[in-house]
Amino acid sequence: MNVSDLKFQSIKELSIVQFRTENRNTLNYISLSSAIKDKHLEVKEISESGSVNNLVVINYSPFFAFLSDGDILSGAKQNRVLNTSVFIAPNSRTVIPVSCIEEGRWSYKSSKFCNTDYVAPVFMRSQKAADVKLNLKESKSFSARQDKLWEKVSEYEKDFNLYSTSSNLSDIFDSKKDDFESFIKEIQLEKGSNGIAIFIRNKILNLEIFNRTDIYDEYFTKILKSAYFEVYKLTETNNKLTEDEAFYKTKDFLDKRDTMKYEIHNGVGAGTEKRFDMEDTTGFELSYENRMIHFVALNLNKTEESKEIKR
Repeated sequence: MNVSDLKFQSIKELSIVQFRTENRNTLNYISLSSAIKDKHLEVKEISESGSVNNLVVINYSPFFAFLSDGDILSGAKQNRVLNTSVFIAPNSRTVIPVSCIEEGRWSYKSSKFCNTDYVAPVFMRSQKAADVKLNLKESKSFSARQDKLWEKVSEYEKDFNLYSTSSNLSDIFDSKKDDFESFIKEIQLEKGSNGIAIFIRNKILNLEIFNRTDIYDEYFTKILKSAYFEVYKLTETNNKLTEDEAFYKTKDFLDKRDTMKYEIHNGVGAGTEKRFDMEDTTGFELSYENRMIHFVALNLNKTEESKEIKR
């Protein structure tokens, strides 16, 4: 993959490379947050009684809508996280696969879900993505192991020394909001970029590419919060990437992306998913009519750096 305009920033134990891909802004669509705000789209429980692992998305608009893997939806009977990225067709009703991140609640707060200004932490997303890949192969299902995700929520509660009455991951984001905001202010969004690679010290934590630059702009701070979740307790060291190393590792990974082996599946909504495993990462690419919508690579927590935070 050809990339350009690479920009490097580093703060604490994270290094960030933002970049542009050659083919970007090739599709017109709206995001989850803008669609909900403009009342183009609703996310609801699948029925009055609900189903933990499924929600329904109703798109009232003539536009395609994008929902990202890791998006956290708040409200209804309990908060959920999306199991994969979804491209919702115009004027459609789509059942989407989700997992619970609020074990202790099963009662209505609201009739509909709201979007949030964060996505799930990286190692929760990688655990979920590995499960989805396995289940797609075995049962053609975009499901993840609910018990493992609840274990992750408990681990994060211990890390942040915060225990929610309903074991709600969102409560951690809310309680540490000032810390997250302070961190984000140190990182500058590079306008025109549509991809980001984030490193813990000298290892890739996650790499994401969006088709649209405006969608990238919207998810930029969400992805940073997701990454900060994983380095919050790391001891600061001198084992950091230089700019040249970060650029090389980013380009090298993207070169390997072009030759990796994929398992191909129909997307939850419109489009096609290609799932992969490579070295210490797992992920997928969602595309529509041979145009990439979202590429995601997530660290599987096998690095010495990640072991330090006892995942």
